[in-house]
Amino acid sequence: MILALSPYHLTSREPAALTALLLAQRAVTVVPPPLDLAQAGSATIDPIAAGRRVPAFAEFVRSWHWSERLWKQGVLHAQHNRQSATEDVLRVCEHLRSEQSFLPLRHFVKDEESFDNREMYLHAVATDVLKGGPDPGISLPVYAGLDRFAARHGLVVARSRPQSLAQQAEVRMGRALFTIAVPGFLQASAPRLLHAREVLASELADLGQVVAPLARRASDPRFEHDSLVGSDDMSELHNASGSLAQAWEEKREELLMGASDDEVRVIEGTITIAATLLPWDIALTSSVRAIEVLAPARKELAANASTATLDTGALTKRDDMAGKCVLTLLVKPMGQAKR
Repeated sequence: MILALSPYHLTSREPAALTALLLAQRAVTVVPPPLDLAQAGSATIDPIAAGRRVPAFAEFVRSWHWSERLWKQGVLHAQHNRQSATEDVLRVCEHLRSEQSFLPLRHFVKDEESFDNREMYLHAVATDVLKGGPDPGISLPVYAGLDRFAARHGLVVARSRPQSLAQQAEVRMGRALFTIAVPGFLQASAPRLLHAREVLASELADLGQVVAPLARRASDPRFEHDSLVGSDDMSELHNASGSLAQAWEEKREELLMGASDDEVRVIEGTITIAATLLPWDIALTSSVRAIEVLAPARKELAANASTATLDTGALTKRDDMAGKCVLTLLVKPMGQAKR
């Protein structure tokens, strides 16, 4: 299972990122500037090393320093199949600038001139990631671009449970597929994650082998989404997640060996993962709808806005992405931490 992971989640080290980095065979994220390194490097580009070579990139990279071992071990990547999600982010920016259907969204979140200079925009992304994403005009294209990238390649997207009005609208516009509960870390260092991946390698691989085909089907517009997850899939999902939970308990002493010496205190917990099928441009269309609710005066401007469903959407039709959806895992900790 290959997961697409938001750079915002990676910077904040929230449970969605830790869960993705534990469960995935590998994870792909958006690496902003320097653009030449993000485009020309190998699939295992090391942004930590890039920060040492490019001073302007150093501050951004420092926020990812905790994940250095994950990059070096090939768990985190800047590319998949030698393609970078950065180009998908920039493609979304082009749509926001040129598509009439997104006129209210464009004026609400950001001055359209900010999308004209790709170098300026990518620098703004790095700055916004450092600040935790306070500017939706910057973060929205990143989320939508990552979804577009995942849909093109049949990857799984990992996200935190929805909080904003637009994020809640996303879930309502999608199709719930299944929910599972797995053990995981609410707080852990990169070496601890790598150690857990090694200890639980067999169980993690079994779970990934069940989820990965679902992601490929989700991104195929020819596939009948109503039958995306069958009874056999559900049985395999629950067996795999149950085996992972059992192995976690049985090997817990080994999992936490030497934890007292870790850079950060290990905190365990139970993670609920709600899998939802979403149109790849859902972040944009749900934001348009949220604006209509928050600013009714703009309703006339938004009259032609995309009303994406699982089968249609103005943006996807013009972008040769018609019918493409993405399997999204909504991650939420539950209960009290054990440690």
